[in-house]
Amino acid sequence: MKNCIKYLLLPILLILAIINSVNAQEKIDSYFEQKENKIYIYYELKGDPLKEYEISDLILKRKSEPNFSIEPTSLSGDIGTGKYASGKRTIIWSVNESEQDEISKFSEADDFIFEFTVSLVTEGTSWYYYVGGAVLLGGGTAAAIILLKGKDNNSNPPNNSGFPLPPGRP
Repeated sequence: MKNCIKYLLLPILLILAIINSVNAQEKIDSYFEQKENKIYIYYELKGDPLKEYEISDLILKRKSEPNFSIEPTSLSGDIGTGKYASGKRTIIWSVNESEQDEISKFSEADDFIFEFTVSLVTEGTSWYYYVGGAVLLGGGTAAAIILLKGKDNNSNPPNNSGFPLPPGRP
């Protein structure tokens, strides 16, 4: 039974490792500056410049206040889906009246950060899904064969010696 678990877990772990390495989140270096009622967020995405990425869920946080969080509403520039991994990019946040009070704290502190959500945009079914499915299918088949052969060998042991078989263990 332990061998069966080993054969079933190995393909699953392999698939998880492949998917995790392919979908690893890209790194972003960013900084920002405030000019009048606009905040210019500059970032550089470290990734493959030929691939499309989705930049979403931009949130303003403050290191000294864990509960502080503002999700900007009026964003324009290099946000959404596109090829953003080549060079410096800019997102412009046009601050509306309801956000003015919170933004006025910018001059008081220097511990503000922007958090981005970045994901690689994939088209169609990727090759690693096919590999993962084949590995799971092969691993499951191998485990089933091992289990079935193990049951057949234990239930009918050969008796070529002419002596009666020993009694079963309690």
